[in-house]
Amino acid sequence: DRHYHSSNFTKLCPETRVSLAIGKSWSGSEFLAAQKVRSYAMHHIEDLFQNKVDVILSPATPCCAPQFREDAMSHGESNLAQTSALMKYVIHGNLTGIPSIVFPIAYDEETSLPISLQIQAAHWREDLLFHVARESQGILKKGIAKPAIYVDILGN
Repeated sequence: DRHYHSSNFTKLCPETRVSLAIGKSWSGSEFLAAQKVRSYAMHHIEDLFQNKVDVILSPATPCCAPQFREDAMSHGESNLAQTSALMKYVIHGNLTGIPSIVFPIAYDEETSLPISLQIQAAHWREDLLFHVARESQGILKKGIAKPAIYVDILGN
């Protein structure tokens, strides 16, 4: 309990503090039950990749990025419903730890924001993800355009 009242805890963003508080509320038996569900999901996804599919294709998100509210710049924002909706297609990947890659395949006509495809593969098959992504580069008719606000984090 001392960690939740330390000065370091208050330095964490609100979303992290909420997640830690939720985790703190779980009993040992609830945590064990969650690990059993995770184990079941991992066995299921392993069987899927070994016997049925090479990759899983899905949208990266079910919608374009939501409008960024100006007041969120100074105070942040916690919108669990919105975050949950945006995470719709990555939940099983997060739960099972399978690798994925996301890349743009189109741009929204109204906002010019990218619409992206997500590819997921079996554990240790990142090579397959890069191969499929490379072969998919021609999907965008006009090529990959830089957005109006672009930051080159690799310095290229």
